[in-house]
Amino acid sequence: LKVSKWKLAMKNAWQVYVMHREAQWSLQYIHKAEDERYEQALAVLFVRYLEDHTGFESYDHTKEFEAVRALYERPDLDWGSISFDPPIPEAPYVVMELAAGSPL
Repeated sequence: LKVSKWKLAMKNAWQVYVMHREAQWSLQYIHKAEDERYEQALAVLFVRYLEDHTGFESYDHTKEFEAVRALYERPDLDWGSISFDPPIPEAPYVVMELAAGSPL
């Protein structure tokens, strides 16, 4: 589970979008066997995201995700000027698989 630590203000919404984008990369590309570029041997190198509760849309097609990326990843975007309807949740989060490991 990864929860946004940022105090929710529209100027900080980009932090929530980054979590959303990470989850969507996993859900739409890296861990989606139906994607033509999917490679299981490479996918296992990345933590798999299971759920996206950031308040941003879910996508049926990768083209929708790409269109949203074009909107929110513009260098001139003023995050403070955006209003979200419905609003971003107070504690947006994503759910990831457990990444087992041991401390060094």
